[in-house]
Amino acid sequence: MRDFANRRPGGHQEAHRCLAEEASAFLERHVAPAVLEVFPEWQGLLLECPVLGVSVWIVRSPSDGRWLHRVTGQPALLLADVLAHRGRRFAEAWEALQARLIVSGRAEP
Repeated sequence: MRDFANRRPGGHQEAHRCLAEEASAFLERHVAPAVLEVFPEWQGLLLECPVLGVSVWIVRSPSDGRWLHRVTGQPALLLADVLAHRGRRFAEAWEALQARLIVSGRAEP
């Protein structure tokens, strides 16, 4: 993820604002606004990738990812990790993100 916090005093707030903007842009592409109005405190979004034959939860926290994996059997990725790979070729991003998959009982660093 980008290192906004070390750029200047108050950088942590800027980093949080930028991440929030990136998260909002990501959600706008994948979730209808009406859904976000009804579920503003969403726990996870299940994205399917037919090309890879896999479904992955996009979550806000590792604990949400572990819980969703435990109850559904589908692994999870942190939204922040997904956003960190934005702009990369799909195959390259997926290769890097596989090491970050969250499953019940463990979360990769």
